[in-house]
Amino acid sequence: MFQKSDRHDPPSNVQTNMLHEMGSCSTFISADTKVGGDLIGVGEVFIDGEVGGDVYGRRVSVGAEGVVLGDIHAEFVDIAGAVHGRIEAVSVYLAKTSAVYGTITHNELDIEPGARIESLRPWRPPGYFDQNRKWLHGKA
Repeated sequence: MFQKSDRHDPPSNVQTNMLHEMGSCSTFISADTKVGGDLIGVGEVFIDGEVGGDVYGRRVSVGAEGVVLGDIHAEFVDIAGAVHGRIEAVSVYLAKTSAVYGTITHNELDIEPGARIESLRPWRPPGYFDQNRKWLHGKA
């Protein structure tokens, strides 16, 4: 009934080590993966592929190859790729390779020179996020 397939190689030692370092409460979307719909992570969410929906997690990182076509709700957000949607987080970091097209609601915002931003960037006091922890519930 079940047969061994040669289609998939086992993960390399580098990939295995990287996944172990991420911990058990992490979600990783690789560069060759597309997700259609919302993505809800309990802890850290790493996106190098494409997500067509809202993303929730304690920390959300979008790699240089990553694309999010939806909103991001997290405590911490690190962007090196592209986001076409709103970002709502206590702390947001935009690398020089990032491109954000949507409102960034934040308490702390760090932008490297070269980052592309076409959005509003309203500041919010820390208490705003205490009452509005969408990343904990996975819903808006």
